[in-house]
Amino acid sequence: MDASQLLHDRVSAALWQLGEGSLRDVCRYLKCDGLDDGEPHSKTRRTLIKMAESVLDGIGENLEDDEVSQFFTDLLKFIERQNRGCLQPGKEQILEEPAPKKGLEEKYFLSRTPFLKTTDSSIKSRSEPIHTLPEVTLRREFKICGQIGERGQKEKLSYLSLVRQMEMGLDKGHTEMEIVEAVIRAVSPGLPLRDMLEIKRGLTLSALLTILKGHYKVDSSTELYHQLLNISQEPKETALNFIFRAIELKEKLLWKATNEDTDEQYSRATIQRKFLRSIETGLLSDSVKFHILPHLSELSTTDEELIERVNEASKVESERQEKKKKIHCC
Repeated sequence: MDASQLLHDRVSAALWQLGEGSLRDVCRYLKCDGLDDGEPHSKTRRTLIKMAESVLDGIGENLEDDEVSQFFTDLLKFIERQNRGCLQPGKEQILEEPAPKKGLEEKYFLSRTPFLKTTDSSIKSRSEPIHTLPEVTLRREFKICGQIGERGQKEKLSYLSLVRQMEMGLDKGHTEMEIVEAVIRAVSPGLPLRDMLEIKRGLTLSALLTILKGHYKVDSSTELYHQLLNISQEPKETALNFIFRAIELKEKLLWKATNEDTDEQYSRATIQRKFLRSIETGLLSDSVKFHILPHLSELSTTDEELIERVNEASKVESERQEKKKKIHCC
């Protein structure tokens, strides 16, 4: 990675640490188009960052590499001044733009007149002490794996899978704002849900989860509990797929019991007991059921053990059926 790209990454990371007011000052510094359009303060942090990034992405088109590096260095100095201003709320701050390399700012902004507002024809040059550039920790952008679609779409993310990815992001140190932005980007374009989330101001992680529950029409603990009690193997469903479906129901119920405050409280032992009972009563094959019966009476039986035993029993049953067919054919 060259020096200018590294500086670009540091600027991008630093933008996410600024508040809305400071971002607005950075956009003015960059002379972003559309900044003063519409009502005052109508631009969200996300919108302001996108406006700044759109300008930064085009810098390399009209400047040499050393000029690009100087531009980003000056911008980092300006952002550092913004941060110092935020740390001293009781004092009036006068934020001056750092002195760019002579002719650099004029060369860039005048070359971008179709896209940016023209800058002043003259640029004052001044000397000032060199400040230490702000230390910015670079890390990977948080992304949601998969896409959020309509409820019931098999190829799209389930509610539980989405929530677990969000929890993993928090565990890795990503902020709530980064999680919210990643979820919005993961919503399929064109869905009313995405249109609503993109224009909603002040969206918190808690509010987003409430909205997602409504979008996915998440079942309550009571509904999941009754589904687990009444689950049974479909006529064309394999025994193993039935086990997978039952485990999914159990995991949803366990997750709700652990992460959500509800009127209905189900202990882990109760859920496991009902799960094993539903496997016993829901399996169609008596032969498979007979092979795994000892494991269905033990609450300590793990999902992996159950899957392994059902798989073995299904193979034995399949071989037995094949032999019966051969006998009848003869």
